[in-house]
Amino acid sequence: RALVVDDNDAARELMGTQLSGMGFAVDTVGSGEDALAAVARAQSGKPYGLMVVDWQMPGMDGIETAKRVRGLNDGLRIVMATAYGRDEVRAHADEAGIEAFVVKPVSASALVDALMTALVPNTAPSSRAVQIQEIAPDLLRGVRLLLAEDNEINQQIAIELLEGAGATVRVAGNGKEAFDLVQAGESFDAVLMDLQMPVMGGLEATGLIRADARFATLPIIAMTAHAMVEERERCLAAGMVDHITKPLDPPSMFKALLRWVQARPVEAAAARPDAPAPQAEHDLPDIAGLDLAAGLRRVGGNRALYLRLLHQFADGQADVVQRIEAALAGGKREEAERAAHTVRGVAGNMGLASLQTAAAALEESLRHGRDVSAALAAFGAELSACVQALRAAWGAQSAQAVPVAAAPAIDAAEAAGHAQQFARLLADCDAQAEDYLAAHRGALVQICGAEAVAATALAVQAFDFDAALQAVRDAAAQQGVVIEATA
Repeated sequence: RALVVDDNDAARELMGTQLSGMGFAVDTVGSGEDALAAVARAQSGKPYGLMVVDWQMPGMDGIETAKRVRGLNDGLRIVMATAYGRDEVRAHADEAGIEAFVVKPVSASALVDALMTALVPNTAPSSRAVQIQEIAPDLLRGVRLLLAEDNEINQQIAIELLEGAGATVRVAGNGKEAFDLVQAGESFDAVLMDLQMPVMGGLEATGLIRADARFATLPIIAMTAHAMVEERERCLAAGMVDHITKPLDPPSMFKALLRWVQARPVEAAAARPDAPAPQAEHDLPDIAGLDLAAGLRRVGGNRALYLRLLHQFADGQADVVQRIEAALAGGKREEAERAAHTVRGVAGNMGLASLQTAAAALEESLRHGRDVSAALAAFGAELSACVQALRAAWGAQSAQAVPVAAAPAIDAAEAAGHAQQFARLLADCDAQAEDYLAAHRGALVQICGAEAVAATALAVQAFDFDAALQAVRDAAAQQGVVIEATA
């Protein structure tokens, strides 16, 4: 919900129209005094999340309006519109808590840039010393996105960021799955397409999608670790409309998306559950080479997610050198290159810059077939140092931790019944399997273990029901529980 404050009737109407077109529910007023009254009224119902205020107005100017409004609604994001340069007003604007500026006359592109600065956190400390990074929960309200990405950590980061901004996200684990989902007729507002994936890459999948005239206008946005001009030209030639560089930078990602999609009005968007309670603080490992600030920025400040992904990285990538060596021994150079590429992206997302550099060097060596042994040795040493440092830090934290009582166990027969029912839904390729997993996760963890359930959840999100069913059967069998034949 947005409030436009401007004494000029034409400017006020134009700004209101632009914001409405971006999905905001907009009110407009012509003075600072009217703005204070509007914000005060809204506080008892639906408070405003954004205010765009003109600087020079008769009576109460934009700076004074912002100061007084801040006392009524401290969470309000404020953009100042001015016909002058921002330097003239910045000193006063900072103390008023103004997050962004836009210079009149306001173009749509300039307005999007200003909104991104105000609504999406960046690395600079806020003038109001915001303690936790938050992405505006309605930035992508009602937007339906398809995410084509094979790396589980990258999937989780993107899903958390996009769903946190109000979008609905479907996941495809490779280009073939993405193409099949689009062909099946499910409606998407845009596709985020990784380039390097197994089975089918992003360029080939985009070509197949574009070959169908029904999807000629569907925005397909490339996700690439290569920022080179040649790479961007390849993406455009294949039919992609834009690109996002990996590791993901939230402001850049949202800025690219907002060039092609817009939030739906409140009444058109599905009702969303109440926001979860603030998360407790989570101790993060303080080790050499780990840029915590960069890693947290990649996940929108979500400490719990970041910690979980660090654990997943240490567990899932510790043996990657052995996997690369095995692939090379079997003549599967592309598979080895893809493994290095995966670590490169994950390390960048985690804030492990030295490992990211070593992985990039190995990927390049594998691609061109030169100095592979030296690059692999350097990569292996860096990876081993990172994993060992993380595990040592967690070991020290565990030794100091206070034991926490475990959740009460579910009756064994009841838990087994839930696992059996979940397996039936998977066997039937029933989309309700995802909801059932969410509702009975505790029972499924009791039967299959937390790690297997997490892997199963990702498979279900990617519509790989066969893999999910096999994972459930295998994990349950290890616990002595037999999942009966379901087909």
